[in-house]
Amino acid sequence: MNTLLDGFLEALRGLDGARRALRLGVVAGPFAVAALVQLLILVALAGAFHPVLAPALLPLLRALGGDAALHYPMHLVLLPAIHEALYLVVLVLVAFPLYTRAIRHAVVACGLEASRRSGRRAPGDGVVLGLAFAVAAAGPALLAERFAQAAGPGTGAALLRVLGFTATAAALVHVVYAPVALVRWGGSAVTALRRGAAMARRRRAPTWTLVVAAMLVQLPISWLLARPDRVALRLRPETIVYLLGTATLLDVLTMAFVLLAAVALACERRGLSW
Repeated sequence: MNTLLDGFLEALRGLDGARRALRLGVVAGPFAVAALVQLLILVALAGAFHPVLAPALLPLLRALGGDAALHYPMHLVLLPAIHEALYLVVLVLVAFPLYTRAIRHAVVACGLEASRRSGRRAPGDGVVLGLAFAVAAAGPALLAERFAQAAGPGTGAALLRVLGFTATAAALVHVVYAPVALVRWGGSAVTALRRGAAMARRRRAPTWTLVVAAMLVQLPISWLLARPDRVALRLRPETIVYLLGTATLLDVLTMAFVLLAAVALACERRGLSW
């Protein structure tokens, strides 16, 4: 019980450190840019029938959502699935390299030494870390959902979804420190993932607290977006776009707090802070 309480208090200190880090423009800036890029993509997808956008986006909608995605309101009902597929691509190629840059600024600002080699290779290594993070975030959940749908309604499906949630949390716990390890000690992204997993094992309780809390914060809106047909019927199809926009902002915000809390905990061990 004391270990759990200590871990919870340590996680709170990490979140407070993340809050202070986000006051720094060089730290908050990359997260803001990542959010802006994702929101612009969402707006473009929602307005894909505009004459300026249609030539480029309608073939993409058809490829990801089939012919049904070319008709209102089905293109909005299918938008969460289409957006999720593109989100993973943007996370890997755009967002995570930006997050890695923000973490580098946070590490330097709190007084820790950053590897020069990690700065030169940051974009490429950020892509690799983003790929690892995307697999950790989506892989277990997708597998669990597939098995749950095959099992049909009932206790078995619910248990499979809980198992998927737990497996996703466990996977994320093992990658959350990888950007910190990359910035601090350099080396390859694979080495950073191995070092990050070791850091997570040494800080098991606070890391699990941070990751599970972030997932729980996003759970209600994820639950709504899992059944966009019901949202469209009970409210309006356009509500799906607003929910996706809220989910995007929430995702970037929770990502910022969890990743920067990891930096804060690493700084705290050396008696440093912002």
